[in-house]
Amino acid sequence: MSKSLRDQFQRFYARNREEWRWWLTEHHETSPGVWLVYYKKNSEKTGISDDDAVEEALSFGWIDSKVNTLDEERYMQVFTPRKPG
Repeated sequence: MSKSLRDQFQRFYARNREEWRWWLTEHHETSPGVWLVYYKKNSEKTGISDDDAVEEALSFGWIDSKVNTLDEERYMQVFTPRKPG
């Protein structure tokens, strides 16, 4: 996947597994990918766990990939539909 395509993906912050499942339900067939935003473990803020995010994504046929740091408290990981075959 080209860097420029990943740069165009929207960001989504899920407070929990249910919000991530909602996003995937609404967008998994039409979106080329999304950056899921996480709070780091040392942050006072919380959100979906890595394990929950990956499990939900896999159930929709999506996979996780590249991770980028946003700031001292947050990072984001790209999720995209799995390619056929």
